[in-house]
Amino acid sequence: MLLAFGNRLKKLLYILRSDTMIIKKFKTIILIIAMFFISSNTILANNFFYDIWGHWAEEEILWATNDVPLFVGYEDGTFRPDDNIKRTEFITILFRAANLREIIKYDTTESDKTELNVQNDNQIIEENKETTEKNIEDKKVTNNQNIENGNIINDESSLNYKDFNSNHWAYKNVEKIYKYINKENTEISFKDIFPGDKFNPEKPITRIEAVLLSSFFTTSPIEEKKLEFTDISEDYKYYKQIKKLSQLGIIKGYGDNTFRGEKNITRAESTAIIKRVYEEMNFISSNYLEEIKLIEDVFDNKFMYFGDKYFTNEKLSNEDRLYMNAIRTLEYLNIVESIPYELRDRYDSDPIATLKELRELDYWNVVGVNNYLLRYDAFSDSEKEKLIIEMINDYKSREDIKDNESKLIFKKVTSFIEENKENISENAKTEIFEGLKTWEESVKEYEEKLNIIFLKSKLYINSNLYKKALELYNLEDKKESEIKIDSIENQKYFIFNKAYILLKMKKYNEAEEFLRQGFENIKNHEKYKVSQKSIDKDFIGCIKKVLMKKEKSNKIIINQDTLEE
Repeated sequence: MLLAFGNRLKKLLYILRSDTMIIKKFKTIILIIAMFFISSNTILANNFFYDIWGHWAEEEILWATNDVPLFVGYEDGTFRPDDNIKRTEFITILFRAANLREIIKYDTTESDKTELNVQNDNQIIEENKETTEKNIEDKKVTNNQNIENGNIINDESSLNYKDFNSNHWAYKNVEKIYKYINKENTEISFKDIFPGDKFNPEKPITRIEAVLLSSFFTTSPIEEKKLEFTDISEDYKYYKQIKKLSQLGIIKGYGDNTFRGEKNITRAESTAIIKRVYEEMNFISSNYLEEIKLIEDVFDNKFMYFGDKYFTNEKLSNEDRLYMNAIRTLEYLNIVESIPYELRDRYDSDPIATLKELRELDYWNVVGVNNYLLRYDAFSDSEKEKLIIEMINDYKSREDIKDNESKLIFKKVTSFIEENKENISENAKTEIFEGLKTWEESVKEYEEKLNIIFLKSKLYINSNLYKKALELYNLEDKKESEIKIDSIENQKYFIFNKAYILLKMKKYNEAEEFLRQGFENIKNHEKYKVSQKSIDKDFIGCIKKVLMKKEKSNKIIINQDTLEE
């Protein structure tokens, strides 16, 4: 019943919107009713506009004004989806998207940030000429005041356009995009997109201009397809950029398979483009193939005693009880900021001091004491190394440390090495490898066997021994009884970690081929369909990372060849 009423209300709105007087009179009532009866997307939206209901870009507009608030509408409750969008407006929206994705960071003064945000929220998309002119006039007054105060402001435009300088509300946004494009690309400059000595900031942006600007914030497609636009030939100077965005699904052609690059884009079209570009930006800003990752489990955040079999024994010494209470206290403080007064007699008032005292007393559980001291107290690098060597020596002599405890120990050790790889001694490295060997000889779980490979490869990489790190991943040399990768998650970890090493070695083609083959193998796993969306995203992200690195490397080679010529 409510749905039927909502549909009738939509029809009524379409009829009424042609009569401006009625809309003005009943706008508030209509919008309030609409909040309850239009689609669920609209109900949940903070910003909604009566002129987008039923529009082909309704979903994109709601996304761009609510989920990721890049656009705003007009004071009369409209979005005007079929109006053109100006050059400065589109570039500002693109800048804001890149800023949110932390691709371009706005690194100016706080006052400038505030000013920019206010202008973005209240001017850019509302196209309120009077407000814009007032802000420009205010800025002129401010400039005059600064000159009078002796603070001379250099107002020369670095963009070198006669009709566009720092008095314009969008200048800083355009300048950021301008600098990013010219820094990141050697094929096309900002001036190639907007040639001449005039920028024409109020001019509607065309499809080809929007495509070229957007192309700098996208990655290469992982599959090559033929470009189907009948009005774009392979010898067109921007064929490559159009093909790229078409293959990524960011731009689409018309029903007759034409691109029509000189056609102005509308506000609705710009929301669709920006939404797709914003999603693509994620591949640029995300940390794919940035490090060797370990297989995690629920026990990784648990507070271990490091020797649980012993601590379940009733015959505990006074030192054992002090140690256990210190760990219990640290665990409790990890959940709450402070211990309530009425519970203080149950916990240690200074657990770190207790652990230090136990260390001075040569308490037997060196692994446990040193692990928590490294985790919670501040030491110099040399002191940390000493704690680690003591911990590893104790670890090698014991048989009561479980696999999940071993993983915590060596995670802490490898993170220390990563932070101090230039200063760590060879003796410490040797001790750590011996400790890993001790764990390897006793480990039974395949998952932890993989983690040992990953940890070893981390250590080799930190010593710049990439070839040795890569050799660890040659499972063909190992017996099936030694290691087996059944879990789809474990397969992902193995593939991504090996690809990371290949990437560090600048073996881009091998890394790409290994990822693509691994992706195809994963698709045949019985559990693939359960997590298909996240798996696809991860593999696509990793492949794109390799393609970006390869593309950048090729550009450097081309530039070097050009310089030599």
